Amino acid sequence: MPKKRIPIDELDFEERQEEFVENRPSPSRKKRKVKGQRDSDDDYEENGETATPNNNQDSNGPDLNASLDDEIQHYVNRFIRVCLTKELKGQFIRKEQIRESISCSNKKISTDKIITQTNKKLDEIYGLQIIETPNVEKKEKTKKKTSINSTSSAKKPYGLVSTLKPKCKEVLGELWNKNTGKLKKEINSTQFFLPKYEKSNLPISNIELVKSGMMILIVCLIILNENHLYEINLIKYLKKFGISDSVNIKNSNISMNLQEFLKDLEARNYLNKEVMKGATEADNLIDYSLGRRSLIEFSPEDCFQFIKLIYGDDFSTTIAERSLVTIQRCYNVLLEMDNTNLNTNENSLTSTPTPQPM
Repeated sequence: MPKKRIPIDELDFEERQEEFVENRPSPSRKKRKVKGQRDSDDDYEENGETATPNNNQDSNGPDLNASLDDEIQHYVNRFIRVCLTKELKGQFIRKEQIRESISCSNKKISTDKIITQTNKKLDEIYGLQIIETPNVEKKEKTKKKTSINSTSSAKKPYGLVSTLKPKCKEVLGELWNKNTGKLKKEINSTQFFLPKYEKSNLPISNIELVKSGMMILIVCLIILNENHLYEINLIKYLKKFGISDSVNIKNSNISMNLQEFLKDLEARNYLNKEVMKGATEADNLIDYSLGRRSLIEFSPEDCFQFIKLIYGDDFSTTIAERSLVTIQRCYNVLLEMDNTNLNTNENSLTSTPTPQPM
């Protein structure tokens, strides 16, 4: 059966047009999409000018620096405690041990920076400073030992020294001998922060003060003997100052005999002890010289002033010149003496470091 043909005029184009229009995407959605895109672009363009997006990570620079400074202060406080503990024990600390002692693993924080920041706080609060100790020359019998000694001395340890001026030390000495409990203290006064204690009328002895006096005496005697003094001669000089050499007699002020006191000075690096063996143990010669701690704690000017006090009225130009020569050899400094202040308590010396050979 043949198919029936439909004329073109009878086709309904309007319905198909409507269906086609209905299948098109709605213009409202497209408008919303374009509008949303414009809203997001507002973060980049404002008033026709290009603006960078707000990135929170870029604004963390000051916060990172602040946290690094806090970390440095944390390690500085740790290192101060280590330094004070070592000082009480009479020990030094080496540079390579600093990071290990404070458990510092941050490579951005250098050891030199820790030392610099520590010195600022030590000077401000305690009147102390950590410095590098000088080399101490020792007599060696063979060249091999000398080379080993020079290699090991390249790494110098650090020690604490006082930075207080003489005037500050005088004020502290006066406060030490006063009854601070009877002082009238006002809140706005600096004396308000002094501890309250009363001085007893009974005779007392300060052990550390007596030890310091004996130690300075021994240091000056060694300096006057070209930085090398045999134990036999040292004992003979100390007897003139009323210090017994008997092993059975202990000094009541320090609860030690002379041999124990010398061992204590050697253990705290105030003295270096060298034993030159003889035929028998009784024939051994013991030689004392200045240790590292003596060289950093006692300045050349202080030693010269104390030598003047020891000699008193007998101090002359000849003794002064001899003292200068020995002090120069001990401290490797050039000293110039002002003869006008020779017989006074004023400082009559000016020191400059000795140039080291190239």
